[in-house]
Amino acid sequence: MTSVGTPLFAAPEIHNHKKYDNKVDVWSFGTMIYETLIGFPPFIAFDLSVLKMKLNNGEYVIPKNLDVSLDLLRLIDECL
Repeated sequence: MTSVGTPLFAAPEIHNHKKYDNKVDVWSFGTMIYETLIGFPPFIAFDLSVLKMKLNNGEYVIPKNLDVSLDLLRLIDECL
């Protein structure tokens, strides 16, 4: 139940102070893959409450000109 880590990579369960398991690590892995490909995290905000809202909505954008396999895009989507 402890909230630890960087907010940009933390799963919604952590931000919402809910019980969580190892699935939050999969979420964080997905955010790191995304940032490695795109150059910035999938969910960005300067205010923690706005970041929490974006995480809860789960909406992120993959640039249309990104040249990667559908399998990799699917992996990111399944992690997030």
